[in-house]
Amino acid sequence: MVTDAYNPPFVRYPARRSAILGGVLAGMAALNAVVLAAWALDSAVRTPFHVGIALLVWLLGALCAWHFWAHSPVGELVWSGQSWSMESSLAMQAVPALEVHLDLQAFLWLRLQRSGLRPQWVWLERRTAPERWLDLRRAVYSRPKPGAPGALHSAWFSDRQA
Repeated sequence: MVTDAYNPPFVRYPARRSAILGGVLAGMAALNAVVLAAWALDSAVRTPFHVGIALLVWLLGALCAWHFWAHSPVGELVWSGQSWSMESSLAMQAVPALEVHLDLQAFLWLRLQRSGLRPQWVWLERRTAPERWLDLRRAVYSRPKPGAPGALHSAWFSDRQA
């Protein structure tokens, strides 16, 4: 297969629920619980009402973190050479815009803007498919060709560079 040197090749990259991300979120919740307990035991000035409110806020944060992890997208992120899509066992959704929010070389945290839907956050790990990792990274950092979906953002960015 011959590809243009400046255009990343077609790539399908599996998106899975990450045990590492789940562990980080659980660890943060546990650390927050320890800090909350230390705060509650530190002074006799704390009333049960204040401790109860703080506990409720902690519980809400822990539930939000669990919900975020438990509802992580599962499927495949697909770069066609011109546009992105997210494929799952239920459907295929076009992704007009993709943004990198965190790049740790072996991990990528992406925000997928889907047509008419709220953004979707995807955590990808190199160990999931190491043979496709570099192709994925090239595709994530490439700009679409003029006329391709997402090219409007690329044209705006190019105008600002000139």
